[in-house]
Amino acid sequence: MTLRQTIIDDVSAIFLNLDDFAETIIYHRRGGGSKMIKVIIDWDGYSFFDPAGNVVMATGRFIMDNACDTGVQAADVDTGGDEISVIQENGQVAAERRTVLKIIHQDLGTVDIAFL
Repeated sequence: MTLRQTIIDDVSAIFLNLDDFAETIIYHRRGGGSKMIKVIIDWDGYSFFDPAGNVVMATGRFIMDNACDTGVQAADVDTGGDEISVIQENGQVAAERRTVLKIIHQDLGTVDIAFL
């Protein structure tokens, strides 16, 4: 096994482990269908700024596995159309859906996405 593959495998085994860092969300596709996936949520992780440097829209961000079996591949993300529902600590699904806004970064192992 190469170092590259070991790092990719560690994304799911360590960072997206529900006992350590990850939370579960429901990823809703614009065209229909949904999928429960494990993500790392950063509620204060990304903002949009105007030309003067003022925050005009504060958003959160989440990091998920960049694989179709455990996450959603970056190529399949529909920004502005897909939505997420957060599963709360008590196991209930949050009433409001949050819109997927922008792919911030992607690599072989993860996709980093801003949401509103």
